[in-house]
Amino acid sequence: MKVDKEKLKSIKDKYQGKSEDELLEELKKMSTGKNSEDQAKIIEKLKTLLNENQRKKLDQIMKKLSK
Repeated sequence: MKVDKEKLKSIKDKYQGKSEDELLEELKKMSTGKNSEDQAKIIEKLKTLLNENQRKKLDQIMKKLSK
Protein backbone atom coordinates (compact mmCIF):
# COMPACT_ATOMS: atom_id res chain seq x y z
CA MET A 1 0.00 0.00 0.00
CA LYS A 2 1.47 3.34 -1.06
CA VAL A 3 1.32 6.13 1.52
CA ASP A 4 0.89 9.72 0.41
CA LYS A 5 2.91 11.57 3.06
CA GLU A 6 1.58 14.99 2.07
CA LYS A 7 -2.01 13.79 2.35
CA LEU A 8 -1.31 12.27 5.78
CA LYS A 9 0.27 15.54 6.94
CA SER A 10 -2.73 17.48 5.68
CA ILE A 11 -5.13 15.18 7.54
CA LYS A 12 -3.02 15.38 10.71
CA ASP A 13 -2.94 19.18 10.53
CA LYS A 14 -6.71 19.35 9.98
CA TYR A 15 -7.56 17.33 13.08
CA GLN A 16 -4.68 18.22 15.40
CA GLY A 17 -5.89 19.96 18.55
CA LYS A 18 -9.49 18.73 18.30
CA SER A 19 -11.08 17.08 21.29
CA GLU A 20 -11.98 13.40 21.28
CA ASP A 21 -15.67 14.30 21.03
CA GLU A 22 -15.01 16.53 18.02
CA LEU A 23 -13.03 13.75 16.36
CA LEU A 24 -15.81 11.24 17.03
CA GLU A 25 -18.34 13.56 15.40
CA GLU A 26 -16.10 13.87 12.34
CA LEU A 27 -15.77 10.08 12.16
CA LYS A 28 -19.54 9.69 12.40
CA LYS A 29 -19.99 12.09 9.49
CA MET A 30 -17.40 10.22 7.41
CA SER A 31 -18.85 6.80 8.13
CA THR A 32 -22.44 7.67 7.27
CA GLY A 33 -23.53 5.72 4.23
CA LYS A 34 -20.44 3.52 4.10
CA ASN A 35 -20.77 -0.21 3.66
CA SER A 36 -20.32 -1.72 7.12
CA GLU A 37 -18.68 -4.84 5.67
CA ASP A 38 -16.06 -2.70 3.93
CA GLN A 39 -15.52 -0.72 7.13
CA ALA A 40 -14.99 -3.91 9.11
CA LYS A 41 -12.35 -5.09 6.62
CA ILE A 42 -10.51 -1.79 6.81
CA ILE A 43 -10.63 -1.77 10.62
CA GLU A 44 -9.25 -5.30 10.81
CA LYS A 45 -6.37 -4.37 8.52
CA LEU A 46 -5.71 -1.24 10.54
CA LYS A 47 -5.62 -3.20 13.79
CA THR A 48 -2.61 -5.16 12.57
CA LEU A 49 -0.63 -1.91 12.65
CA LEU A 50 -1.65 -0.99 16.21
CA ASN A 51 -0.39 -1.98 19.62
CA GLU A 52 -2.72 -3.50 22.24
CA ASN A 53 -3.70 -0.15 23.81
CA GLN A 54 -4.42 1.37 20.41
CA ARG A 55 -6.56 -1.63 19.43
CA LYS A 56 -8.59 -1.28 22.63
CA LYS A 57 -9.08 2.43 22.00
CA LEU A 58 -10.14 1.75 18.41
CA ASP A 59 -12.67 -0.82 19.66
CA GLN A 60 -14.07 1.75 22.09
CA ILE A 61 -14.35 4.32 19.31
CA MET A 62 -16.09 1.88 16.99
CA LYS A 63 -18.63 1.05 19.72
CA LYS A 64 -19.34 4.77 20.19
CA LEU A 65 -19.75 5.26 16.45
CA SER A 66 -22.20 2.41 16.14
CA LYS A 67 -24.62 4.05 18.59
